[in-house]
Amino acid sequence: LFIAGDVKAAREVYQQIVDHYRASAIGHLGLGNCNGSLALAARAAGNPAEFEAKWREALDQFDQALALDPTLLAAKSGKAQALASLLRFAEAQPLAEECFAAQPQNFDYATSLASIFFEQGRTTFASRTLETFLAAAPNHPQRPLVADMLAQLKLQWQ
Repeated sequence: LFIAGDVKAAREVYQQIVDHYRASAIGHLGLGNCNGSLALAARAAGNPAEFEAKWREALDQFDQALALDPTLLAAKSGKAQALASLLRFAEAQPLAEECFAAQPQNFDYATSLASIFFEQGRTTFASRTLETFLAAAPNHPQRPLVADMLAQLKLQWQ
């Protein structure tokens, strides 16, 4: 449902999962992802209060998932995204760095970390992150997009 774009229905299913299986890290992860998606929709609709509220809910769900499974990289990445969306970059950075270090070929982890560095004005670190991704994922389908992002960053240096 989530992948098909029916985020509200997916959220209901994940809520049923965690209501029944309270120790489901994946259920909490799913709720966090749904709330993050709803936050983005709220921003697109021009509702900043709902944007922040949904990211706070997502953050809570990612924390619950991590309390149940501290090794769940997707939950760490989601938490980093939630923190970054709430402009808490210093808290988001170590989580994003951990995810990227574990899987440097992961497009989401690379772009998330690069974005966090960029938002902090650390363009050299953002560039290095993208360069590392390109080296680790030579055949990734998003390679042209990442190469373009890197070129744009380098233009800013000149």
